[in-house]
Amino acid sequence: MTKEIENPRNAVERSVSGGFTAIWRGRTVYENGRVKKFETEEIAHLYLNRCDEAGKIIR
Repeated sequence: MTKEIENPRNAVERSVSGGFTAIWRGRTVYENGRVKKFETEEIAHLYLNRCDEAGKIIR
Protein backbone atom coordinates (compact mmCIF):
# COMPACT_ATOMS: atom_id res chain seq x y z
CA MET A 1 0.00 0.00 0.00
CA THR A 2 1.05 3.60 0.53
CA LYS A 3 3.63 4.80 3.00
CA GLU A 4 2.39 6.65 6.08
CA ILE A 5 1.82 10.35 5.62
CA GLU A 6 4.42 12.04 7.75
CA ASN A 7 2.55 15.26 8.48
CA PRO A 8 -0.56 14.69 10.62
CA ARG A 9 -2.15 17.81 9.12
CA ASN A 10 -2.37 16.00 5.77
CA ALA A 11 -5.68 14.31 5.07
CA VAL A 12 -7.80 12.77 2.35
CA GLU A 13 -11.56 13.27 2.43
CA ARG A 14 -14.36 11.86 0.34
CA SER A 15 -15.95 14.57 -1.81
CA VAL A 16 -19.72 15.01 -1.79
CA SER A 17 -19.65 15.30 -5.60
CA GLY A 18 -17.58 12.12 -6.02
CA GLY A 19 -13.93 11.23 -5.76
CA PHE A 20 -11.55 12.41 -3.05
CA THR A 21 -9.91 15.68 -2.06
CA ALA A 22 -6.49 16.20 -0.52
CA ILE A 23 -5.51 18.49 2.34
CA TRP A 24 -1.79 19.21 2.56
CA ARG A 25 -0.48 20.73 5.79
CA GLY A 26 -3.95 21.98 6.63
CA ARG A 27 -4.61 23.55 3.19
CA THR A 28 -7.07 22.17 0.64
CA VAL A 29 -5.33 21.46 -2.67
CA TYR A 30 -6.66 23.47 -5.63
CA GLU A 31 -6.04 23.18 -9.36
CA ASN A 32 -7.10 25.88 -11.83
CA GLY A 33 -9.21 27.60 -9.16
CA ARG A 34 -11.14 24.45 -8.22
CA VAL A 35 -10.62 21.82 -5.56
CA LYS A 36 -8.35 19.13 -7.03
CA LYS A 37 -10.15 15.76 -7.23
CA PHE A 38 -8.63 12.27 -7.15
CA GLU A 39 -10.29 9.09 -8.40
CA THR A 40 -9.21 6.98 -5.42
CA GLU A 41 -8.10 7.54 -1.85
CA GLU A 42 -4.82 5.77 -2.59
CA ILE A 43 -3.97 8.15 -5.45
CA ALA A 44 -4.67 11.14 -3.17
CA HIS A 45 -2.36 9.72 -0.47
CA LEU A 46 0.40 9.12 -3.02
CA TYR A 47 0.00 12.73 -4.19
CA LEU A 48 0.31 14.02 -0.61
CA ASN A 49 3.46 11.94 -0.11
CA ARG A 50 4.97 13.52 -3.25
CA CYS A 51 4.05 16.99 -1.92
CA ASP A 52 5.78 16.16 1.39
CA GLU A 53 8.91 15.07 -0.48
CA ALA A 54 8.91 18.27 -2.55
CA GLY A 55 8.05 20.47 0.44
CA LYS A 56 5.28 22.19 -1.50
CA ILE A 57 1.99 21.57 -3.30
CA ILE A 58 2.83 20.03 -6.66
CA ARG A 59 0.98 21.57 -9.57
